[in-house]
Amino acid sequence: MCLATFVPNSAALSTAIKHFYSRLSSFAAELDQGIPDILISFVSTDTVLGAEAKAKVTTGLSKIVSHCGLWLITSGEQNDPLAAICTSVVKSILPHSDRCEETLIIAINSIDAAQRINSVPSKRRQQAMADTSVNTYYFVLNKQNLTTRQKLEFRSHAAIKLANPPPALLIGVPLENMANSSSQTPSGTLSPAIILPNSVKHDCRPLPVTLFCGTTLASIFELKNYLECGVPCLIVQSDRCEETLIIAINSIDAAQRINS
Repeated sequence: MCLATFVPNSAALSTAIKHFYSRLSSFAAELDQGIPDILISFVSTDTVLGAEAKAKVTTGLSKIVSHCGLWLITSGEQNDPLAAICTSVVKSILPHSDRCEETLIIAINSIDAAQRINSVPSKRRQQAMADTSVNTYYFVLNKQNLTTRQKLEFRSHAAIKLANPPPALLIGVPLENMANSSSQTPSGTLSPAIILPNSVKHDCRPLPVTLFCGTTLASIFELKNYLECGVPCLIVQSDRCEETLIIAINSIDAAQRINS
């Protein structure tokens, strides 16, 4: 069991992100509490990672989990190697860490994933979801039978919006903690949006990064969405990954020449 936000359609994504940040605000004890330092999006659709690549990712991720505010964006699927690594690392480190920096896995998928979680054991084994027992939150598109491209588009757009908190909504102090508040408010009451004269000066947002380890054209499509929004990309080196990137870069260059 884990918390989840169900998004009716892609058009409602901005509203869902605002709700997510509003809930963070309602539990904040100080300004900007809850906003991570780094947001990492993992791109590894239909990828089979070798032992060396898995070891590299596991070692690298282990060095930053619990050492800074961290959100990890994954598909939440057990057969997604990077999603499985995220779950394994967080589950092994967080219970034994005495640091206060929060690490959160945000699994972004469709309603089909929720149905798989609640399915009978025989079907669950066929398409298993990663362990959600430690610091996991689901963003679920409430639509069935989506194409792979539609799922990846939703995931990348959601991750990019999560890295950009809504304007004029600061993760700040709840109403009951405000110095000027003379009466107690009900538990869970949201703090109001605060509009500052210079919002850029007070702007706090995570550093978005994409970790790419894809070997399919579908994963290239997801990567392209991040690159078009200026998100830096780290590439886990492997022969299949490099071949896929070369094909994709040539295809993108050709498409740009045709459109220009």
